[in-house]
Amino acid sequence: MYKKAIFIIAGIVLSLNCLTQAQDLIQISNTQTWSTFDQGGFGPNDTLQILAGGNLIITDRCSLDNGRHLIIEEGGRFTMNARLDTNSRGQITINGGEFHNTVDFKFPDSNGTQDVHIWLYGGLMICAQIESITDRGSMVHVGGGVLRVGNTSGMARFDPETTDWTIIPIPPYDSITIVDIGGGWKEVSATSPFAVTECWPENEATDVLRDVVLGWTPAEFASSHDVYLGTVFKDVNEADAGSPLLVGPGQDANSYDAGRLEFGQTYYWRIDEVNNANSASPWKGMVWSFTIEPLARPISAGDIIATASSQDPDQGPENTINESGLVDDLHSTQTTDMWATAESQALPAWIQYEFDKPYQLHEMLVWNYNGPSFLTALGLQNVTVEYSTDGVDWIINDNVSVFNQATGKNDYTANTTVPFGNVSVKFVKITATTNWSGNFLEQYGLSEVRFMYIPSSAREPEPEDGASGVDINAILDWQAGREADEHNIYISADEQAVIDGTVAPVTVAEAGYGPLSLDLGTTYYWRVDEVNNANVTPIWQGSTWSFTTSNYRIVDDFESYNDIPQGEEGSNLVYLTWIDGYDTPSTNGSTMGYTSGISLETTIVHGGKQSVPLMYNNTTAGISKVTANAGALPGDSDWTIGSPEQLVLWVYGSADNNSSTDRMYVEIGGVKKIFSGDIALEQWQDFPIDLASLGINLGNVGTVTIGLEKTGSAGGSGMVFIDDILLYRSL
Repeated sequence: MYKKAIFIIAGIVLSLNCLTQAQDLIQISNTQTWSTFDQGGFGPNDTLQILAGGNLIITDRCSLDNGRHLIIEEGGRFTMNARLDTNSRGQITINGGEFHNTVDFKFPDSNGTQDVHIWLYGGLMICAQIESITDRGSMVHVGGGVLRVGNTSGMARFDPETTDWTIIPIPPYDSITIVDIGGGWKEVSATSPFAVTECWPENEATDVLRDVVLGWTPAEFASSHDVYLGTVFKDVNEADAGSPLLVGPGQDANSYDAGRLEFGQTYYWRIDEVNNANSASPWKGMVWSFTIEPLARPISAGDIIATASSQDPDQGPENTINESGLVDDLHSTQTTDMWATAESQALPAWIQYEFDKPYQLHEMLVWNYNGPSFLTALGLQNVTVEYSTDGVDWIINDNVSVFNQATGKNDYTANTTVPFGNVSVKFVKITATTNWSGNFLEQYGLSEVRFMYIPSSAREPEPEDGASGVDINAILDWQAGREADEHNIYISADEQAVIDGTVAPVTVAEAGYGPLSLDLGTTYYWRVDEVNNANVTPIWQGSTWSFTTSNYRIVDDFESYNDIPQGEEGSNLVYLTWIDGYDTPSTNGSTMGYTSGISLETTIVHGGKQSVPLMYNNTTAGISKVTANAGALPGDSDWTIGSPEQLVLWVYGSADNNSSTDRMYVEIGGVKKIFSGDIALEQWQDFPIDLASLGINLGNVGTVTIGLEKTGSAGGSGMVFIDDILLYRSL
């Protein structure tokens, strides 16, 4: 006899047949090593459960068959160091534990239904390789967790109708990863020379522009690409070359212009890679999805001020915009989550909303007063809805005169929609002349309103509002307002000038501007006004955003140097940029970088991952210096960019150095500056140099020299570390 059992795990309802006769339960909670399942007495129709802390290791080939059921709980681990065969009702359930097969995992390859199932509800299942994968009664059910297969000849695909994954043969893949993303169909990613593995928009992206251009990274052996696009996963997954969903056959480019898509619609797409010289072509790709931005968006509660003719204690007008009492857009019957006028409210009763700026208002959703039982009678019935751009001149919205009565239940959804026709609105006023008691009860109220607007203004700035450390050559980017033909950009270090629009705007045709040429360490303010002269409201003023640029530019931070031998690809030896005296020790006692092992220092570091040791010996040469052309350094030889005021390099000394016999200096364009710090001090010290004091052409700096010279008749020897030579606006 069989008993039907229902499991609800990871949000997926699954059923499986479990034997109830001749069945033993074996539990493992410690580490055990078996040669085969027989050693542990794991017989037909038995269940072997590995509990938290359990670790079962199998060393010899054996079979999971004849109704055997292996369950790995969270914190448990199973390791198979030999081939594992599955057939004849073999079952594996992973409830958050780990399954490792280091050799081979074999699915049934005989004809007929073997009824082999893997139930992956969380945790990890890793197989070195899978042999003889077929779809003959073999099923992988994924409700969470990760399945990874190396060197396999098959791949898992998802069927949204049965919520199951099946293994089907496709070209060889290096690895397969199935990731639970919390409901719906799951992402399958793979590494293969035959399949696209990266796409944009990213899989399951939301808020995608309706004029999206699909793009992807092509597979290694593809000469062209077939693009499938549709609104149903199953249709796109099963479409072939004869399907109308093949919207882009034989694409040469790695992109496809999908045209203007529908607001709020989820689309599925896949790329089949094609190479007509290969008989196995085309290679079917994964099905990805993205969702187009909605037609309208809600105005944030933080951008609305609500006032009213009066209010009952604990039932203020702000409750109508702060989503109190709302869960998944269903309103409760808790009256303190609503607005109500004071008792004996004289008519008219009104509530007014002021937005932070004009919006292209699409519609207003209304949840009427949803008090329990008869208290729904306080809900507004006959109403006048008005709107204004300035709070002085008002226009009546003729699309509504009655608000529907609430249900008085905890699952009350908005049941009145007021169209606004996408007009420019900054104020909305609702005036009630009756409630649903026929004014028998002299109180009036609302539960919630939501204002949906067409996003005509610029949004989602890049750099983000308030960002710091922004590159002085930044490119401004933003999400363009709906149907904007051009964009007026105001940018200045004067915030009020941007707010008032007194700074001269720059007009561009695309949503982007730059690269800029900004000053270091400066806060900039900017806004984008979206323009479409064909609209009733031709200009939609944007919000004022800000960002602060980085306080410094790099001259040399010593991060790019390596020890790849000269002449080999990627070689960048520090002593070939900073020329030292290694080959001329009698006249120049310097050595840039260690002479054995790695040349850079990785422990004593001011910033990044490495600094450079500068060895000096002034006992014979009298001077030790290294010199670099400014144009050959990671930075630019134009030191006016960003309006820097100081050059700073960081120095770390050694107790073996002698400050009384040797002193450090920097020479720029022939002008020498002496280090006032202590070269014997074992800590990082800044060496600032005022650029204006150099008196040279900072627009084209020639050479930069770092040296140590003897101060008397006898010099010494030692070492200092140099790091982060930077140009600062101010230190």
